[in-house]
Amino acid sequence: MYGHDELFNTRQAATFLGVEELTVRQAIQQGTLRAWRMPQSREMLIRKRDLLPFRDPTHALTAAPRQLTLFSDDAA
Repeated sequence: MYGHDELFNTRQAATFLGVEELTVRQAIQQGTLRAWRMPQSREMLIRKRDLLPFRDPTHALTAAPRQLTLFSDDAA
């Protein structure tokens, strides 16, 4: 049996992380963030499970330091 996970497009993922959509697209291009494209669609889909390490650094799915700096909060 497969588990269920939410899928976000790049705009929704950016809102979820509190960053610009361009930042999410760059992370996908660099291979830092996994994304999929459905047939006959230009929209990139990202699993919520793959976004959690960037939202909460203490989450069980820890990311490498170079990945975490991509989504760091400059205002803090």
